[in-house]
Amino acid sequence: MTSIMDRYKARPQKEPFQTMCAATFVSEYRVVSFSGKEEDAEQTSRGTKEHVLNDNLGSVQKRTRSQPAIIRFAKFNKEKEPESHYLTLLKLYLPHYSDAQLKPEQFAKYEDFYLNGSVSLSDRTGVLKVRDIVENNRCQFERNRDQIEEARKKVENTSGDLDDAWAQIFPVTVLDRSECQDLQEKVRVFDDEDVIDDIPDLATSDKSKEQGFTLERCQLQMKKKTALPLLQSLNPIQQDVFYFVRKWCMEIAQGKRPDPFHIFVTGGAGTGKSHLIKCIYYEATKILKETQENPDNISVLLTAPTGTAAFNIDGSTVHHAFHIARMSNTYQPLSEKTLNAVRAQYQSLRIVVIDEVSMVDRKLLYHIHGRLGQLRQVHPDIKFGNVSILAVGDMNQIPPVRAQGLCKSKDTVIVDLWNPHFEVVQLNEIMRQKDDAAFAELLNRLRVKKKKERLSDEDDKTLSSRVLSLDFASDDYPKDVLHIFTTNDSVAKHNDRMLKLRCSQIRQYEACDFVKDPCTGSMKRRDLARGESDDLPDVVRVGVGARVMLCRNVNVEDGLVNGAFGMVTGVKGGEDHESDVATVYVLFDNPRVGANERQRSSAPNSEIPVNSVPVCQVDSTLKRSTKVTRRQIPLKLAWACTTHKVQGMTVPEAVVSMKNVFASGMAYVALSRVSSIGGLHITDYKQESIYCDEHVENAVKEMMHLQFRSDPFRNVDDRSESNRILNIVHHNTENLEQNFKSLKSTCLIKADIICLTETWLSEDVQDSKVQLENFDVFRKDRTHVCEEESMTRSSPHGGVAVYVRNGYSCYEIPIPDDISLECVVMLMSVEDIEILIVPVYRPPSVKKDAFIVNVEKLMQYLLATVKRTTTIFLGDFNENLLSGEDNKKIQKFFETNNFEQLVEDPTTMKGTLIDHVYIAPPSSNVSCGVIQTFYSYHDAVYCTLYR
Repeated sequence: MTSIMDRYKARPQKEPFQTMCAATFVSEYRVVSFSGKEEDAEQTSRGTKEHVLNDNLGSVQKRTRSQPAIIRFAKFNKEKEPESHYLTLLKLYLPHYSDAQLKPEQFAKYEDFYLNGSVSLSDRTGVLKVRDIVENNRCQFERNRDQIEEARKKVENTSGDLDDAWAQIFPVTVLDRSECQDLQEKVRVFDDEDVIDDIPDLATSDKSKEQGFTLERCQLQMKKKTALPLLQSLNPIQQDVFYFVRKWCMEIAQGKRPDPFHIFVTGGAGTGKSHLIKCIYYEATKILKETQENPDNISVLLTAPTGTAAFNIDGSTVHHAFHIARMSNTYQPLSEKTLNAVRAQYQSLRIVVIDEVSMVDRKLLYHIHGRLGQLRQVHPDIKFGNVSILAVGDMNQIPPVRAQGLCKSKDTVIVDLWNPHFEVVQLNEIMRQKDDAAFAELLNRLRVKKKKERLSDEDDKTLSSRVLSLDFASDDYPKDVLHIFTTNDSVAKHNDRMLKLRCSQIRQYEACDFVKDPCTGSMKRRDLARGESDDLPDVVRVGVGARVMLCRNVNVEDGLVNGAFGMVTGVKGGEDHESDVATVYVLFDNPRVGANERQRSSAPNSEIPVNSVPVCQVDSTLKRSTKVTRRQIPLKLAWACTTHKVQGMTVPEAVVSMKNVFASGMAYVALSRVSSIGGLHITDYKQESIYCDEHVENAVKEMMHLQFRSDPFRNVDDRSESNRILNIVHHNTENLEQNFKSLKSTCLIKADIICLTETWLSEDVQDSKVQLENFDVFRKDRTHVCEEESMTRSSPHGGVAVYVRNGYSCYEIPIPDDISLECVVMLMSVEDIEILIVPVYRPPSVKKDAFIVNVEKLMQYLLATVKRTTTIFLGDFNENLLSGEDNKKIQKFFETNNFEQLVEDPTTMKGTLIDHVYIAPPSSNVSCGVIQTFYSYHDAVYCTLYR
């Protein structure tokens, strides 16, 4: 995400910004949408200048309608945390363009630079002491700070906890409250979800976050060059979903109020579910961003039920995003204080994406519905607060353990928000490379295998070939590869075995449990309780070289999520049984994990690799006793994991044990964790262990299916039944050479005649660079289509091209030089019907009257020279037919000449209808519509002629 500090460092390198500190920048300037490429940005309608930032980070504008904003920032104790204290001062009050300027190499500490450093901010200021600059700026924002600091010290020096003071004044009241809490603990109803091993939590090492809340950050926006290859490789069914969501977003951007959608996209391994999420997020965010006052607001929220799944899509956990307590059995509304802040952050929210939705139970879905309704202030009967939901996942995977899956039988207590409210789309096409496609197809057969069915001989042979014949003691046995078992006991035995084998020195750390004293309110240590499988471990045993994984979501945005794998590279501080002062350094498998944490800290010595991430203790309440707070290092040994734990992960290699499989989908989940057949090793193979939940298949079939077709030519080859005789499309490509690959990825190339305007081609571009297979191309670049003296000829862009599918009888008709039009005239002969097709482009610079004069000349010339049955003019006429009768001069001209205009819907991102199709004589044997595209400001229009 682009933060306000990123924008501060990208400010213009001129006055007044050159000598401006971050506090002034944040307080006096607001972020506005990007409005130009030059630093001398245009004046806005209010007359206030926009200042364009560097690195394409948008623009800012000085606040004029209100007082400067109040800035809030973290404060650190100068005695206890001196480096953090001085770093904060320098960041806020010392003008800088990079973090390196906050501590030059010759200074060891931020404090040294603050006390002894000097800088020159500009030629005008000369060399000034850093301390003087900081304090001069600081006094503008921290008035009365000395008095406040003195009061803070008095509070800190007060003996005892403030809760203790309250207990001393009213001990009876505190005791009554404690007894009520004990009673609540006794009657609290636990459902089966409380013992789930893979439900994520919100535990964090930041105590302030545990006691309060955190706002969701704007998620990362993909760059266009990264997004284009993904968009170009969408298959037809993916395109249907993509363009359905895109059309919905376009209607929002155009000021319409379409009903929210609820779509469930499902499919097996390798069918491109994550691929589709990335494409939809990119396009929807790009479109909806134009509707927001603040470009950093969240319009599309990416979520997943686990930290690993959330990190895979650069999203957040469902619990974190919606501030849902992980142990909540009933829906709990947010407090007013928290609600106002979260509501402000989500004020622009339009779409929520939930990946790995198979791990979401009906109760959690209801909590999402309740939270969105509270944020949007709507009636509880309105589903999901009128926010659209895109749920993605595979219901044939393991459902929530001992909880009610979305496809299970209906519960009379919890409202069913799944069926019939969601429409399903089934992805079937394998999108992986050829070598992996065969494996993906095998997995999809295993995905739907019924319990009493037998595998085909070929599939059975393939799986049997992956069975490990080696003994564990063999040197060739893949000991360090992830082992996947069905039970926790098998996992523990394998991990203990590997720990003794790989680690010569083993550290053991016991958890520390604390409970609040009912009389004094202070936290006191108590005897260690036995935790549940999802609690922080009772004991953590590690050593250098141990394979471990995080068992808490420490920082989802930084990839420090429950399920992140790595290897221990060092242990600092703390003796055995004292985990609260120990730090374990981990080199994570994914280099993205902990990248931000690595920047904030460094390895304590040269023996620990520089890319290691420090993992310290965190606090978390116990599931079965919410009054008990446990402090422990959030790590588990991870040479082996349960099948439930690895759901949602992908690894290059794994050993899968099929012993004691006890649930549907379990074998399929374990086998599908690897991306290729070469990385799969199997032990205890039994094909009877592979089976699906037949109820899931029936439940998905009963759901409504999304009825949306983005491709009007999907059955184009079935001409004998469709009675189609010719498919024609027009598209303003806005640079054909640049967008040629994107054009080839669309359904436009299924048409028989492809007419393109604004090709922007020149004589330097050879036909071979823009040649479509099985088509002949006829092009007229701008230099060839305008009169020599015309101003249009010398201006950039423009140009027209026509592609005609091989096998059609056609030829180009040259037009006289005195007709100044950007057009190509083609005469087609189809089933004894003569059709004249004229794609044309009218630049905005050409006045309508002059354009009409030239079109009329062309009509008269063609009438005198060409015999035809039907005439079609189509193209970009730059006349918006949705703006009122006074703006339809070109349309009225054509109607006067017995033409009918066929396009009815908007054809541009701004909701204008400027791409027209005119046909003469009017006919009922014709259809017309708009085809969405992702690479141009214009959508395409099509015209189909029937017998």
